[in-house]
Amino acid sequence: MLVDESGSIIAGHGRVPGDGSFYGLEYGAEWRKRAGVSTTERIGRIENNHRADWREAWALFPDEVAYVWHAGIYATTVAEGLLASGFSLCSQII
Repeated sequence: MLVDESGSIIAGHGRVPGDGSFYGLEYGAEWRKRAGVSTTERIGRIENNHRADWREAWALFPDEVAYVWHAGIYATTVAEGLLASGFSLCSQII
């Protein structure tokens, strides 16, 4: 079920904002609790949710393979950061 910030159901979809499908959209968990779709007390602000270019972090990453989840709108930014950090792109799963 997909619920908007007012608590209105907008789709019978099984995914909701914050489950890995809506990064980069100023996610805030508190509305889910108000809507009654979550009972978690973990409703603090998500730091760096607006950020798509993590090349500084990739430079510190010790492995050769990374599985990266990102919003589709940021695909170019994510790819450029990975390439600049020495990674090769081999697959995109949609």
